[in-house]
Amino acid sequence: MIEAPVTIEHPVGSRVPQFLPDQEPLARQPVLALFEGTEVQAPAKATVVHAVVAGDYREVVELAIQFIVDGKVVGHRRLDLGKAMHGLHVRIALPSPGASMRVVQVEGSQAVWVLAPHSSFPRSGLLACSGTCGQDRLEMFTENLRLGAITQFGWNLGCVTEACSDMAALKHAGEWDDALLNYLSPFLVEGNHLRYQNSRGAVETDTLSVEAGLPCAGLARHPLLAANYRELGRRLAEHWLDHVAGHREHLTAEGTYCTAYPMLQTARWIEEDAPDIGRRLQEAARQALTWRREALSLPNGIALRNHRGKLSFVNWARAWAWYLLGEVRSARLDRGHCHEAKLKEQLRQALGFQREDGLWGGFVDDSGSAPDTSGSAGIAAAMLWAAKLDLLPVETARRSALTCWHGLSPWIDEAGWVHGNCPGNRRGEGFQRGPTRDANAFAVGLVGQLHAGLLGAGITKSELAAAWSREPKVRSQPLGE
Repeated sequence: MIEAPVTIEHPVGSRVPQFLPDQEPLARQPVLALFEGTEVQAPAKATVVHAVVAGDYREVVELAIQFIVDGKVVGHRRLDLGKAMHGLHVRIALPSPGASMRVVQVEGSQAVWVLAPHSSFPRSGLLACSGTCGQDRLEMFTENLRLGAITQFGWNLGCVTEACSDMAALKHAGEWDDALLNYLSPFLVEGNHLRYQNSRGAVETDTLSVEAGLPCAGLARHPLLAANYRELGRRLAEHWLDHVAGHREHLTAEGTYCTAYPMLQTARWIEEDAPDIGRRLQEAARQALTWRREALSLPNGIALRNHRGKLSFVNWARAWAWYLLGEVRSARLDRGHCHEAKLKEQLRQALGFQREDGLWGGFVDDSGSAPDTSGSAGIAAAMLWAAKLDLLPVETARRSALTCWHGLSPWIDEAGWVHGNCPGNRRGEGFQRGPTRDANAFAVGLVGQLHAGLLGAGITKSELAAAWSREPKVRSQPLGE
């Protein structure tokens, strides 16, 4: 059995991250606190510490985490950090129960931040636990999805909010609608406005940065938010039409899921109050999908990007996940525009890349590529959506998705975090083909979408829990001397 995680009390740094200024109305959002070398004491029985860390987008920062026992440094862990919107989960095995921990930044001029506890998200921030596992890992995972997978407003959060929306649709509306409200409400301010900070630290008000569209689908799918923020939906639709529609120099698979799909969801959201804008937005979303089908679909797979004819990240697992999720979720809203024959062929192709352990490789056509848990969960979730739309035989989709669920078991830790997902792609394809794998909030969201899909396909909660009964192979990296 798992000992419930305990939030470690720790001081909040005096400096405030650039991406989350300490001023109204953003002050309501969960803050990220800087340790600045402060020593933190874990509870007496704790053998594992979990934390979410982030660094400034404009700089790769190296973080050294030092472990101190009786005042002596006994080891350290070095980490590379990316942008603030893309917080990285870190699991650290303590050298001894109850050890104190110090976080020291050893390179880079920008600040490194550690997620602090927040009243709406009791599982966010530093958590300490006993490190033991059992069948309760599913319970810990769903609790983490509901209460701990917080991140800034953007595609990372959108993966989480889509999972919450899917769970709410399965007659679990109460707690999951509440979870969705908790994740989105910090960014909704008085006067029917959306306000957040984009990945480069700039404040956005009623506008959508290139990575911020996906959570809008959650806004549209939440009954209370959709009813109360219709005027916001209209303004967001107008922003898409003015600033996104018609651009095709740089097309990405992310845009299928994170732009075209939420555009369609928003069009449905506002169709009664602003029918002309809704119709134009629907047409723009259809155009965005068509362009991506033409630019990213290849005889041998899917490309993540097409920049003026130059393809990159061909057959990257998350490219497949973004593309398929965007296509099948869009088809649910706009079946008449679905290119069924092509999509069926792509779904069959994706099935052919699935490995015996149920997962897909970081590059699905590379047998030597380490698995990617986030991409695998996204692809398997898309299979279940496809089956609902009769684009794939139900039993084929169920078998593939359940095999993937079993394959994820070794990668779920005792606090419900998903390890083994490919890191951010900004370092290029070579880095993605290496062994580096992370744990992030968006991976929790993608596995959450798979979880909801399996429940919707008739797999029971007890069956899903039993599939995760094996001891995970997730381990912290060895401490350096």
